[in-house]
Amino acid sequence: MTGVLLSGAVTEAIGLHYIFGAFLFGTVVPRPDVAGARTDIAVPIGQITALLLPVYFVMAGQQVDLTALDLTDLALLGVILAVSVLGKVGGTYLGARTQGLAARPALTLVVLMNTRGLTELVILGVGLQLELLDNALYSLMVVMALVTTAMTGPLLSLLHRLRRRTPEADVPVPRSGQPVGAAPLGEDAQIPRTGRA
Repeated sequence: MTGVLLSGAVTEAIGLHYIFGAFLFGTVVPRPDVAGARTDIAVPIGQITALLLPVYFVMAGQQVDLTALDLTDLALLGVILAVSVLGKVGGTYLGARTQGLAARPALTLVVLMNTRGLTELVILGVGLQLELLDNALYSLMVVMALVTTAMTGPLLSLLHRLRRRTPEADVPVPRSGQPVGAAPLGEDAQIPRTGRA
């Protein structure tokens, strides 16, 4: 825990954001004792997060000003939402399907990848702090992050209901060089033995 705070303080002091210090600390944690390190770090950070996370959301929300938005800004918000959702949907679904994942698990992965949540708000806060974003664009991007995150629960529930109606969509796609109907790698399939009666 102390190492994380010190790493963040160092990068903040040299002009980088403290997030980079925490990330760099995670990369240098010795891998043989990674389970113990995760326990030592995750428990106190989880306690601090439970206390400070609501405060962070209040601070992020105070910098959002939706009252100054006009029709042009609302149109820009629609473009931002369309690009952010379609980019995640297209890239994730195409990648999952080309790797043999079935249609419904691929859609589930799409929905989960479309979630922005806290990480997006942290990055947007950094951009606003460094004056890479103005308040209007920051507000629009925060709305996009909240909308795409709020979509996750209902979409997952919808996919769960559809799974009961059409279970055939969970059948994996045969990968390159694998005959149709054959069990994909990793599944428990009986491999016939040759040379024995």
